[in-house]
Amino acid sequence: MAKFPFRARLRSKYSAAQRRERFGFEVMDYVSPPLWNSENPPSRLKVISDPVLQEWVDFRCQVMADALTKMALYAKSMNPEVVIEVNPHGITGGNRAWEAGIDHARILKSTQVFWTEEQNVPGMLPDGRLLSKIRSYKLARAYQNTVLTYLPSELAAAGCLAFNQTIGFAGTDPLGSDMQRYIDFYRRHRECYTGTRDVATVAILRSYASITYNHARAQLAAILTEQALIQSRIPFDLVFDEHWPTCPSTAS
Repeated sequence: MAKFPFRARLRSKYSAAQRRERFGFEVMDYVSPPLWNSENPPSRLKVISDPVLQEWVDFRCQVMADALTKMALYAKSMNPEVVIEVNPHGITGGNRAWEAGIDHARILKSTQVFWTEEQNVPGMLPDGRLLSKIRSYKLARAYQNTVLTYLPSELAAAGCLAFNQTIGFAGTDPLGSDMQRYIDFYRRHRECYTGTRDVATVAILRSYASITYNHARAQLAAILTEQALIQSRIPFDLVFDEHWPTCPSTAS
């Protein structure tokens, strides 16, 4: 049993009747993780409809989250003031659960800071599209985290202050004069960035199942909706499955 934790999880997660309904059979003895090769790469799979594959993705995400939780609890037992930081990237358009076993909604409960090395350098394209890291900042806000990310320009630093409530990662010594100016501004007005809360009355639901199992369609729909709100200057929050029942924008 110990050699096959995936099968053990399915047995504990579902009753026999539920397994029959979910998979079409009750016995998990021959259920195995998927196998890939050059002729059948995982990237070719656009929609994950097979329930065993769905469970495999969920299993990987949970194992990752459980390991991080264990390490975070151990570190804080030694020093409660220690800060837990990870580098899972933010919302980049990729399917992090499928690609890397990372579900932000699970792992960011154990962290206070996370890195995103996404290449969304803030700026305006000739056709009027705005590039930004606002989604990753809003992800951090949803789980009371701070984002560290590269700030290659004044616009990037300004966006970080506006949406990340901190200067974030300022760079390495020696700092440029532009970055030093933003740091000085932050220090003079730090009270404006602490103890704040979001007042948005609009929220975008990023459902784990939709984003993970029907990624191309659901992720594109979420990104386009968020982009419309960002460029229309309408404040909004990102919410996840656990927030849905109490999300202000769904209250009647």
